[in-house]
Amino acid sequence: FAALNGSGFPVLKVNSRGIAEARKGSGKYKNFLHAVKQSNIDACLAVRDIWELKVGRDASYVLSNVLYSNPKEVGLLIRTKFGKEWNFICHSMEEATELCLGLATVVRSQRAMRDQDPVRARILDMWLTADSDGSGSLSLKELSVILARMNVSVSQKALTSTFKKFDADNSGTLEFDEFVRFFIAISEREELRGLFRKYAVDENIGIRREAFYRFLRHEQIEEPHNPVELATGPANDLFVQIAGEGNTSISFFQFCLFLTSATRNSALDPDVVGCVADPMDYPLHEYFIDSSHNTYLSGDQLQSESKVDMYSRALLAGCRCVELDCWDGPNGDPIVYHGYTRTTKIRFADIIEAVKKHAFATSPFPVILSLEVHTSYEQSVTMSKVLRSVLGPMLLLPTDAAFATYTPHSLQHRVLIKWKMNPEEPDDDKEGQPASPDADTAAQGAASSPLQKQKGCSELSSIVTCGAHKTKDFGATAKPYHIQSFTETKVEEFAKKCPEDFTRQNMRMMSRIYPKGSRINSSNYDPMLSWSLGCQVVALNYQTWDEPMRLNDGFFQRNHRCGYVLKPAYLRQASSHVSPVISKHKILRDVRPGALTLKVTVMLGSQLPKPDNSSKGEVVDPYVVMRVLSPVAGTQRNMTPLKTHVVENNGFSPAWTGPTATATFSFVADLEMTVLAVDVFDKDLNIDDHLCTSFIPIVALRRGYRSVPLRVASTGEVLPFSSILCHFALEAV
Repeated sequence: FAALNGSGFPVLKVNSRGIAEARKGSGKYKNFLHAVKQSNIDACLAVRDIWELKVGRDASYVLSNVLYSNPKEVGLLIRTKFGKEWNFICHSMEEATELCLGLATVVRSQRAMRDQDPVRARILDMWLTADSDGSGSLSLKELSVILARMNVSVSQKALTSTFKKFDADNSGTLEFDEFVRFFIAISEREELRGLFRKYAVDENIGIRREAFYRFLRHEQIEEPHNPVELATGPANDLFVQIAGEGNTSISFFQFCLFLTSATRNSALDPDVVGCVADPMDYPLHEYFIDSSHNTYLSGDQLQSESKVDMYSRALLAGCRCVELDCWDGPNGDPIVYHGYTRTTKIRFADIIEAVKKHAFATSPFPVILSLEVHTSYEQSVTMSKVLRSVLGPMLLLPTDAAFATYTPHSLQHRVLIKWKMNPEEPDDDKEGQPASPDADTAAQGAASSPLQKQKGCSELSSIVTCGAHKTKDFGATAKPYHIQSFTETKVEEFAKKCPEDFTRQNMRMMSRIYPKGSRINSSNYDPMLSWSLGCQVVALNYQTWDEPMRLNDGFFQRNHRCGYVLKPAYLRQASSHVSPVISKHKILRDVRPGALTLKVTVMLGSQLPKPDNSSKGEVVDPYVVMRVLSPVAGTQRNMTPLKTHVVENNGFSPAWTGPTATATFSFVADLEMTVLAVDVFDKDLNIDDHLCTSFIPIVALRRGYRSVPLRVASTGEVLPFSSILCHFALEAV
């Protein structure tokens, strides 16, 4: 921690040309903790922006091309949440590790404070950003800059008047306590005054504990509590969090912050997304499994860079099935890349090391390695040895007892290999491999053609526990551990010609779906159709944050993002015929499609970002669009989305009222399979900017006044302080 407490040690900062420039740790590391002058903001690396730390000479392209002067020197990559990379050289692995541990400790402490006290965290975050000269106070100019960054539009005359109002000591600057009072004033939402008065003793006293419990029961449709539970249960804990320890009532400011907080008043039910709610003792083929296609690619399918990091990122995000396209590499060392393209190549062994390290960091449930094997017999044997030696007991073998039960619970912390169980059977390769861009590409790593029949490798087949199986009877003779791959276009064909047969097949075995070959830009297909037919492994291009990937991310929020979601009973058991039921307080799950009505009223926005979460640019003019996405044929096409009016020049506290802010969605759908899509746009003269987004499974949607959590639409970055406050009502017809 010496690098952060002032004693420091020398490091080298590497610019984009790979030239190292000396930076003294004791002086320069202050930039990690404090803002610098606004004019030099791009030279500042703030702790709150750190997204990833990586040590090694191959940690980044820049570091891999640096000429190191000492064999002990090691590279350090710091990547921000905005995608910017900072490259450093430390004089030893010990110093790099010390710096990483120090930074990680500070990042974790900041995030813990944000989770425990989001209001204080937000005020402190804005204060540090606004105090650009580090003086400990804010000038009128600094306040003007931070307000523009916060998407607040105010005239210079009004700003000057407001500044003087809160400058209690007439010092010409705002001290921290004065800034806190300013923040409270701009955060109170008059639109909520009527609801507050309904439960408050009066304006000054606020809402007492018993009245708050009535609010939870009547407005938020939460479970009733007996007196004992009220004194010690979740409702009491929530009251204390809002009012503060020792306080007996909730003020109007606290009430506003609570309602507009996507942390304390999230539209997502914590009983559905905050824990593993589904039973995990059914066979794997009865679950939807979060899956990635061509996991190694960081961009398009023809020329992008292959990265081991892509496996780490996917696994840490909850993905449970990753893909490896395996080819012969130099010196008998197998490689992974998109065959016969200009994509770069990475070592098979490096990927398996990354899998071992990250497979169960986020979820304990099994990881499937989907192998597409184009290697020679000799290198296939090498792959088998690497899998056995690196993974050790993590590798599931057909002789293991857990293979007999084949459930997520029994297979916790185990890695399954998907390939063919019989080495003499045809491989379950993809259809339509891309053609070679030029004649030379084929010679740059792979020794065999994807169309050439490979010699069977019994050593590799002996460790397969997810067996490729080309069924000819819709899985009638298949085992639960069998799996067959289909392109997205084949699923569309099944949906038109034989949906019932294909759905029954997915009750007996697994299906893996992947994008069609023409998606060379790594775009994604809509996964909803495949899910509606019971397909388990619906593989998407994780590197592309488009709408299908956003839908996938929202769908797998359930079960604490463990990567497994139990399929509805009617997709697991042909005899299941249950009608949708919604109790007074809870949505009951495992039901067949039925008639439902969802009424949504969009009310308020809070701290919405600028396009791409930029700190620069004009104040946004936001509007909200909501859609219900359902697998039932015709629902998406026939349902009119909700589209609010535009609020001009206000991204900090926009309010929507009137008929455009309310919509009633009536649809025939399964609660388990239907998703509410929420998108916020910035009205522009040409093309409207997509600011932020959220995809909420209807089964996880809480009723009452709830705040929708948001992510940056272009990157998926979580926006912890941004939300859309809505009122939700869901009823069975």
